[in-house]
Amino acid sequence: MRTTRLFWFFCVAAFSITLASAQSLVTVYEHDFESPVGPEWSRDDRDETPIGARTFLGRFAGEPAVLELHDLPDHCTVTVSFELFIIDSWEGSVGWNAGPDVWDLNVSSGPPIECTLENLIHTSYANCVCDYQAYPEDFPNVHNRGLTDADEIDTLGYSDDSVYYLSFSFYHDAADLYFTFQGSPDLQSLSDESWGIDNIVVEMDTDQLYCCRAMRTLPVGYGISVPVPVSIYVDPDPRAEAFLVEETPPATWLVTGIDSGGIFESSTGKIKWGPFFDNLERTLSYSVTPPIGSTGPYEFAGVISVDGESEPICGEQRIWAGSYHPADTDIDWLIEANEVTAYAEAWLDGDPWTDDDDPIPADFVTNAGMIWRAGEAYTFNASVWPPWVATTGVQVQAGTATGDLGPSPGGTLVSITVVPQAGTTTVAVEDALPPGWAVADISHGGRLDAVSQRVKWGPLFGSDAQTLTYKAIAPAGAIGVVRFNGLASFDGVSVAIQGARTLDEQVAGSTD
Repeated sequence: MRTTRLFWFFCVAAFSITLASAQSLVTVYEHDFESPVGPEWSRDDRDETPIGARTFLGRFAGEPAVLELHDLPDHCTVTVSFELFIIDSWEGSVGWNAGPDVWDLNVSSGPPIECTLENLIHTSYANCVCDYQAYPEDFPNVHNRGLTDADEIDTLGYSDDSVYYLSFSFYHDAADLYFTFQGSPDLQSLSDESWGIDNIVVEMDTDQLYCCRAMRTLPVGYGISVPVPVSIYVDPDPRAEAFLVEETPPATWLVTGIDSGGIFESSTGKIKWGPFFDNLERTLSYSVTPPIGSTGPYEFAGVISVDGESEPICGEQRIWAGSYHPADTDIDWLIEANEVTAYAEAWLDGDPWTDDDDPIPADFVTNAGMIWRAGEAYTFNASVWPPWVATTGVQVQAGTATGDLGPSPGGTLVSITVVPQAGTTTVAVEDALPPGWAVADISHGGRLDAVSQRVKWGPLFGSDAQTLTYKAIAPAGAIGVVRFNGLASFDGVSVAIQGARTLDEQVAGSTD
């Protein structure tokens, strides 16, 4: 089972910190869905698996299923455990017109449409090892092989399926609790992509004297020599007269940017804030920079002391190294010339990258080209997307792309004018053909990706404006209105092609 980060959950108007009565662990809700659900669920759909006849709540696609629990006992911590069924053709993080396929679990202390939602998991799943998924980490910044950490694979009897045993613990002290289980709106029909849950159990730990009063937040990963922002939300007991906070970041990491009067004490390796002679909530923050050679996970620890009583800082305690760029085939934090050309060639032809059947995103290609042009060395930075940044500090630029359609002998002339911002290093363009159409006379060395039926150009290096063209040829007898769709990517940032993009097929098909 996976236990993830800890959070405060509340509607702002109803938030309070209260003493919890000394009780044992309590199960406040459980259901195996062998019998119908009650009004506590917003959806009562149930289905039975083709193999094993396992009855579960579902199937669902992009719509939410909300569980409401009311009149809860005094508590500070909640643990929810369940089995998540991922059914049929989930493509994971990088789908082509079919993704990304993302799943979320949010919680709140009031109706989701009225109250602050806090996220327990925001991740993607893939039912094929040929695709990437974010799980067991958060989407979008991690690319794990599909079915990573699945507890069951192809045991339910669908065309593809997997089961994940999930468990989440978080801090919560209100009388009401809402769980919102939801797939992304991009999920396709129930016959193609769906999900469900089974064997849910909600437990509350009421043994703690106080609810958590300090909560740490970390980014999804770290990169070498890139500052990592850390924040600690503090809300002492309303009766507090004095409190202080001590934080111990990873040893050897450079500590900077301490706010709120805090100091770093090198002899103990601790950051110290306070004492504060009040009971006001505040957010304490600082940054730490991992040195060259840092690998693997690193731990954070700390305490809050209130009126002479200490308790650990809750929340996220561990951070992992960020992932390598997919083009970096020898995983040495350098993107070299051969890696750029191989990666770009695979993107142009729609070929799978290694054993991944999903197309390469254009933004990853221009990001790789920008890093190569900027000195080859890069690091991971979770605060940007794509999360790979040149270590020389070159700034990512953007630009515009405008399309136009005009007559051409035997077809339609499609033109795309690309205007990069000054300083842009790498540009790529891709434009999707309407179904059944053919293409000819592609300019500027572009080519047709027959896999995705897209015309592609690039990588184009430099910041000069260019007009790219090709002839689009409608199938015989075509009628109706079609639309051309495409994008231009600048140093890892893509924009949709704007301008004249709609065409009457009757006109196009009759052009001489």
